[in-house]
Amino acid sequence: MAIKHLFFVETELQALSAIAIVRTEFLSEPLFLVTSKSILKYLTEKGYSVEYVGNRPRGWFGRFIGMLELTDQVCRYGYMGSLTLYVARLDTFLCNVLVGSCLKRLGINNVDICLLPDGSLNLIKEDASERWNNESRNWLKKIAYGFFGRLALAEIYGERIGADMDVVKRIYCFNGLGEHYPENKKIQIPSFNDIGDSTIPNTAIVVGQPLSRAGAMQDEIILNITQAIKNYLDSVGVDKVLFAPHPRSDKNELMDEAYGILEHDSLCLEEYLQDNPAAYIVSCSSTVLFNAKLMYGNSIESVAVGIEHLQAVPESLKGMMESYSNIGVRLLPVPPLD
Repeated sequence: MAIKHLFFVETELQALSAIAIVRTEFLSEPLFLVTSKSILKYLTEKGYSVEYVGNRPRGWFGRFIGMLELTDQVCRYGYMGSLTLYVARLDTFLCNVLVGSCLKRLGINNVDICLLPDGSLNLIKEDASERWNNESRNWLKKIAYGFFGRLALAEIYGERIGADMDVVKRIYCFNGLGEHYPENKKIQIPSFNDIGDSTIPNTAIVVGQPLSRAGAMQDEIILNITQAIKNYLDSVGVDKVLFAPHPRSDKNELMDEAYGILEHDSLCLEEYLQDNPAAYIVSCSSTVLFNAKLMYGNSIESVAVGIEHLQAVPESLKGMMESYSNIGVRLLPVPPLD
C-alpha cells in the first residue's frame, strides 16, 4: 500500500491532534508510527493503520540501531512516491535525525514536512541559531557520522522547531497560537469543544501529580496546595469534584476525601473531556491544565494552584508560568511556609 501521509506520534496530545488533522484535511489511508502502546491500542481500535516503534534498545549504540531501523522503515514508504511526514518539532534528537535522514535518502523534493500541534511549544518564539549550533555539534558525533551515510541531521534555521525552513510546508496549531509562524504555512485547528457554558455540568476535576517524587516539592507545601484547591472549589460552589490519580504515583497527591475517584478508559484526560465536559480542571502544574485550555478554550476554567513552589530552574519556572497565564490558565498562588 502506498503511504502518502505518515504521522510520527510520541504523545497523547499529538495523537488527538493528528486525528483532527486527518479529519479536517480529509486525508486518505494515513499511517501512524507511535512510541506508546496505549496510543497504539487507541488508534488501532479507531480503525487506523498503526505501527509501534517503541522499546528501542538502550545505550548510544542501541539508539543508533533503533534510528537506522526507524529511518529505514519510513524511507521504504517514501520510495513508493512523494511522502508527507508529520512530526511535532525538529529540534529534538530523534525527530531531527528522522527528518534529516529522510530528506537525504529520499531527496528534498520528495518529502514534505508538516508540524503537529504540541501545546506550549507553539506559544513561545525562540531563535534556533545559537542553541542549534551548540547541540548539533555533539549530535553529529552521536550519530557516528551518519553510519556510512544512512543517518543525517536536518539543519535548523530561524524558529527553533523548524517553522521557517523551506522543507516545512504546513504548521498546525490550536486556535490562538502560532502568531509568530509564517502565515502562508499556518493552519489552525479549532477548539475540540464548542459547548456553550449553560450546558456544561458544574463539575470540577482535580488532577493528581507526583509532586513528592524526587523531592520536587516539600510535603508541607503539598498539603497546603491540596487545601488551597479545596478552598477554591468550595468558593466557586461546584456541585461535584472528581479526582484523577496520576498513573505514576501511589500517594494521590492533591486528593481530598470529599472527592470522588475518576475512572475512565479514554486515551487521556484531554480526550475524556470531549464526551464528559467539566466546568473546572485544577492541579498544580500538570500539562493537562495547559492542554485542556488549548483544546476547549473558554468552555473550561483551568486553574494552576501553587505552581510557584516547584523546585525548578527559575528561568524555566518563570517561562512556564508566563505560558500558562498567556493561554488563559489562572494562576492561584499559595503562601510560602512560615
